[in-house]
Amino acid sequence: MNSNTRSKKADINQQILQMRLNGMAYQKIADTLGVSVTVVFYAIKKMKDQHPELSNKNQTRGVKPPKQELLIAAKSLLEKNYTIKEVADTLGLSCGTICNWNKKFIKIDLHNKRNERKPILYPSGSDLRILIAKTYNENTSASLREIAAKTGVSHQAVHANLKALGVDLKNHHKPI
Repeated sequence: MNSNTRSKKADINQQILQMRLNGMAYQKIADTLGVSVTVVFYAIKKMKDQHPELSNKNQTRGVKPPKQELLIAAKSLLEKNYTIKEVADTLGLSCGTICNWNKKFIKIDLHNKRNERKPILYPSGSDLRILIAKTYNENTSASLREIAAKTGVSHQAVHANLKALGVDLKNHHKPI
């Protein structure tokens, strides 16, 4: 390699360095200088030891923190029983991104977390049957939907429980 070729190469490397430090993308640098992206990539790779600011280039773009910080934040929120939607909205990401990160990196069993997070807000089983019977006896002329509204369950649940209690639903205005 003669000295003329070396000086051209050094000049191109210097231009690559300046353009990259100004925030220009690899492809744009390659197009401007009339070289391949590979030449730009390897030139920058060789210069990273002498110019450490090239290594931190992607951290200065945009306002979002690096992916690692977002992962840690997502994991923390999921551990605090936030929903996928709440985490996504908080971090400004999509629900799909949070789901994918959970599958690949975080690995929290959201199905069990969901069951822990949502306590049963209405009675079930025999407690429900007692509540429906009590509500029915207070007002025997109430409709199934009115009883359902008072007990916090569906009218189908009221119907099934009154039927199980032996109430004649066609003529259901007698107390149990």
